[in-house]
Amino acid sequence: MSHVYPLCTGPVAGACSLGKGRVLVSVQGDGVTCYDVDTRKPVAAWALGATEQEFSSAAVYDYATNVCYAPVRQRGTASAGKTGGSVLAWSADATGGSITQLARSMHLPALHALFPVSHTPEGEEEEAAAAEAEEKAEAEQVDGSGAAVPGAVAVFAAGGAALCSGTEVVAEAEEARVVHTVAAAYQRGVLVAVHAEPRAGGAASATVYRVQGGKLEVEPAVELVAPSAGCRAVAAATTAERTAVLWSDGTVAFYLVPGDKRPLVPGPDHAGPRRRAAVQRRLAGFRLPAGKQKGGGGKKRGAAAEPEAAAGGVAMAAMGEKQVAVVGWAAGSEGAAVLRLVVLEQAAACVQIAHDFSAADVGLAALDPSKPVQVGSLGPGSNQLAVTVGTAVLIVTCSDLKPPTLVNLLGALSVDKALAAARRGGGGGDAAGSGLLPLPPPAGGGGAAGALLGSTAAVSPAAAAAARVLHGDELAALCAPFGGALRPVVVDMQLEEPEQPGQWLVRAREVSVRCTDAEGDAAVAAEERRVWQAVQQPAAAALGSDAALRAALEPLLELRRRTGLPLSHRLLCGLLMLAAEHQHWGSVAAILEVQHPGLLSDVPALAAAAADAGQLGAMERLVCGSGDTPPAEVAALLHVLLSPASGEAAERGRIERHEAAAAAAAAAAEAARQAAAAGPQAQQAQQAQQQQGEDPATPGRALGRRRRRRAAEEADAADVAAAGGAAGQQGAESAPPPVAAPLAVPGARERAVSACCQAAVQGFTPADSCLHPLVAARHRPATLREALRSLPAQQAVRLLGYLAALLRNHARLVGGCAVGWQPPLELPAGLVLPRMGQALEWANALLDATLVKLSHEPEAQPLVEELHQVVDQQAAEARPLQRLSGALAQLLEQQQQQQQSRSVALAADYSVQWLDLRILAPEQRDQPGQ
Repeated sequence: MSHVYPLCTGPVAGACSLGKGRVLVSVQGDGVTCYDVDTRKPVAAWALGATEQEFSSAAVYDYATNVCYAPVRQRGTASAGKTGGSVLAWSADATGGSITQLARSMHLPALHALFPVSHTPEGEEEEAAAAEAEEKAEAEQVDGSGAAVPGAVAVFAAGGAALCSGTEVVAEAEEARVVHTVAAAYQRGVLVAVHAEPRAGGAASATVYRVQGGKLEVEPAVELVAPSAGCRAVAAATTAERTAVLWSDGTVAFYLVPGDKRPLVPGPDHAGPRRRAAVQRRLAGFRLPAGKQKGGGGKKRGAAAEPEAAAGGVAMAAMGEKQVAVVGWAAGSEGAAVLRLVVLEQAAACVQIAHDFSAADVGLAALDPSKPVQVGSLGPGSNQLAVTVGTAVLIVTCSDLKPPTLVNLLGALSVDKALAAARRGGGGGDAAGSGLLPLPPPAGGGGAAGALLGSTAAVSPAAAAAARVLHGDELAALCAPFGGALRPVVVDMQLEEPEQPGQWLVRAREVSVRCTDAEGDAAVAAEERRVWQAVQQPAAAALGSDAALRAALEPLLELRRRTGLPLSHRLLCGLLMLAAEHQHWGSVAAILEVQHPGLLSDVPALAAAAADAGQLGAMERLVCGSGDTPPAEVAALLHVLLSPASGEAAERGRIERHEAAAAAAAAAAEAARQAAAAGPQAQQAQQAQQQQGEDPATPGRALGRRRRRRAAEEADAADVAAAGGAAGQQGAESAPPPVAAPLAVPGARERAVSACCQAAVQGFTPADSCLHPLVAARHRPATLREALRSLPAQQAVRLLGYLAALLRNHARLVGGCAVGWQPPLELPAGLVLPRMGQALEWANALLDATLVKLSHEPEAQPLVEELHQVVDQQAAEARPLQRLSGALAQLLEQQQQQQQSRSVALAADYSVQWLDLRILAPEQRDQPGQ
């Protein structure tokens, strides 16, 4: 959770980070003060001294020159932009006087902002590089006061920039167009300024300036295409590769300016003099100016009459190399003004965090949304921001901000689940155009199951943040249920010729993607849209009953079976959740028969709701078919299965499943008895068949030892060819290992299946039998520990008793009779038995997660003793295997060494080395063959 506190109060003109937890604050009518962020105390201060001047923006400090720079102007000329200003430069070591006494003044046009050329080094590598640069400067006899070294970049309000040292303007680049500087950002020698052109209706452009020593190189301006007609740029920020612009309609658009270091062949819309956004995301809630304004002319320096971006109610800043923060005034849930913080990453414009801070949160008596907002990062690798709100400087710590990993980005885009959870919790998630149906009231007899849906959803924090701050149109696009299916496609690509030899990346001239089954793909897409339209309204006829929904879904499901093309994943999950919310479990089962959602996190709490409704078959299919089960889903299932049945349907489902398992166990036992009774006759018939099928020795098949290896290899090759050539050889290599002789006895497989069936039923209650599919599924150890940590003491004791009974049945009934079968044993449908290893993993995780809880429960002591006995018995039986393991490993190592030595010997037999030591005459060296 992000938190904020006020660093200082007063008429603040701006704040700038010095690095290493220091912030330089400029206060109107006072001066410049350096604060320590941790102690919140000033460590250095300089009074301005002149009463007729005021700060036009924040003062900055340059580390390489050790000089402070403060932009000032005449008091009362803040909005005119008709007169210029000055930059005051003074040594940071000088403290004996005011700024006007210590500084040297440099007259410049009206300024937008100042940026230091160098920053305070962070970390050992940067400190070493800074020390090397200082030594190089001393060797070249450069004045340490900064007389010849540029220390600040000044950005003009009417376009253009200049390089300033401690005494003079080193270089200046003017802007020929009539523009207004909206925002500017400087990072490691690259300055990007975003301008608006009043004469062109507010069209935005970006200019890149590069600082090369004492030179300021200017690149041609790039037009930034607005996301919609009539909107204008409000704020901007620049990372190392991209420029993010906030437009008046709330869209944050990322442009390839200054450009990716290793671009993935950007298209014509993302490169060149006119660039469209590479990715964009529309936000809602910020107080932004009107989009369309009347453009006006004016002189070159007079365009600054427009409100400056720093004086607006929203600002942006880069956080590291991949993320951008947007801070501004917004309306809270109760209508009061709040300070909103939104952080987005630049690759897919995904919202990472979003927070609203009230006056009480920031420690102020009230918030004034008429005051300007400025924001700056406290360092390249810092998660802290310095936010200036006109009357105070706030330090915001984004402790919940994570790096933009792929998992985090995918979670941020799953806003449909966040909206579903918000609707269940009454959080106002029913935004217009969200594409999600209002949830129905719980159906009779299934209220508990319906309440589970959405309440235990493993919603990504980034998705919850995005659901709060994204525009309704953006939410509708993210929640669209179509597309995303992994269907086979053919990609036709025409590439341009390489521009230089050895070029590894070339531009694509034309790229087309088409589905291999275009007719089937179109049919499935049309049917998906028909089904979604049929269930769009809560009162739709298709949602009236389970039979009506199944009738509406049947054409789509039949098309899925016939074509084999997968359905859209989001549509599939949406239909599953919709059917479960209306308690149409027959439709849920029908959908699961044709396609599994893949991950339980995509259908939050659906498995737990199915278990609570007595639909244990659907629960087993969901759990066993899931690739990964989140801890929240495991905890929800355990809460349902370890609690008494919530209703008659749940109790009936548990009893029916247990009775079906008992009947399957009885049938398996009967099959084992019949196989044992028919065993002797079947064994005699098998032996007779084997004797009749033996082939006599033939001259072509030698029975004695071959003297030559080549002859043996030729005979083996002839056998393989006779068996079917290469296919026969591949089958021989992939053949299963031979079955042990005791297991090959007729009836042994039936007895093993019967033992496993008995172990899955004997000593278990109907509620215990429902735990088998969950325990038999694959779970990561960390997932188990996190899920089991939330169990109450009574449920932990009950789960421990179940695991003890399961291990006891494995030790007494199953033993080793279920090991070594090829193919493996297959239990009857509806009957699952977890392996002993899985039971031990669960027992280990349970004791690790609930050790303190179990120590206070008297009922747990006999269960722990029984578990200890079973583990001791299994450990005693496994000790001989440990000794055998070492001997087998040594034998395998010896065999590998022998094979290597044999291959070396064979290579030595057939190796030929030819050395030509002749010395040829010069005229013979060029002859072919010499």
